[in-house]
Amino acid sequence: MALVKSEEAELLTVLESGYGKRTKVGEYRKTRRGSQGVKTTNMKTAQSPVVAVLEVEPIDELLVTTVGGIVIRCPVEEIRETGRAARGVRIQRLSEGDKVTAVVRLVRPTEEETAVADAATPPDQKAES
Repeated sequence: MALVKSEEAELLTVLESGYGKRTKVGEYRKTRRGSQGVKTTNMKTAQSPVVAVLEVEPIDELLVTTVGGIVIRCPVEEIRETGRAARGVRIQRLSEGDKVTAVVRLVRPTEEETAVADAATPPDQKAES
């Protein structure tokens, strides 16, 4: 079970067809066991199944991979925030027969994490880079 920080947290949904969208968690109502669930896109799932649902922040980036081996790097802030049932925006243009297979969130390290990593790097490796 995934837990989110707050109702203001953003979920990124990516479809096999290359479409994606950001939506606030608060737009999804809570349901009980045995419910029909909550609609998250107006595109038919048979047309374009959901490939990934990730909690993201606007400063993150994505790596989007297709069946054809194409990989793009996309800033999350360029993906428009939409309503829960909207289709979203095209994240990646696909050639005929190609489809999105995987999406990975790249988190930008904080200044504190960068400082810790720099302090842990041996001096001889710092000179090489």
